Amino acid sequence: MNLLLERRAEIALRSLRGADQKQVQRALLELQALSPNEVFRHHKIHKFAAPLSEPLYVYGGIGIRLRLILKISEAICQVVDIVDHDRLDRLLEDRGQR
Repeated sequence: MNLLLERRAEIALRSLRGADQKQVQRALLELQALSPNEVFRHHKIHKFAAPLSEPLYVYGGIGIRLRLILKISEAICQVVDIVDHDRLDRLLEDRGQR
C-alpha cells in the first residue's frame, strides 16, 4: 500500500522519543506491507467513531499509548496524525462520542 505522511504526522513523529519513534516506524512498515484488500480487515485498524465528512481510521497497537490517524482511499493510506491514546479519548469525549 502506498503510504503518505502529512506534515502534522511528520512533526509528531520527529517529536517522539527514540523508542516511540521506532515503534511508529515499525507500524508504518506494517501498513505499507498491507495490500489494499487487507487494510480494512486488519485487526489494528478501526473506523474513527466520529461523524465526519471524510471517514478516518485509527491504527492502534503502537505500544500502549500511541495511535495513528489515517485516511484510506484505494491504494493510498495517508497518515494524518500520530496521537497519544489519552488525547484521542479526550477528543472523542469533547465530541460526545464516548
